[in-house]
Amino acid sequence: MLCTLYSLILLTASGVIMAQEPEYTFRHLTTEQGLSSNFINTIFKDSRGFVWIGTDDGLNRYDGHDVRIFKHN
Repeated sequence: MLCTLYSLILLTASGVIMAQEPEYTFRHLTTEQGLSSNFINTIFKDSRGFVWIGTDDGLNRYDGHDVRIFKHN
């Protein structure tokens, strides 16, 4: 038992056992990917993971795959 605990401490201290960090990638969003405008005023990520992008031509919601545009009537 003591040997197992000691091994676990050594592995953790040496960095072998680590929590895996999320992998982040940057992706350009333009009008070619569905954004309403390339002129962005603000960006916000909500608690559900949506990225809201305010442009001079509407509010855009990005879910990681698709862009949905919301415009004022």
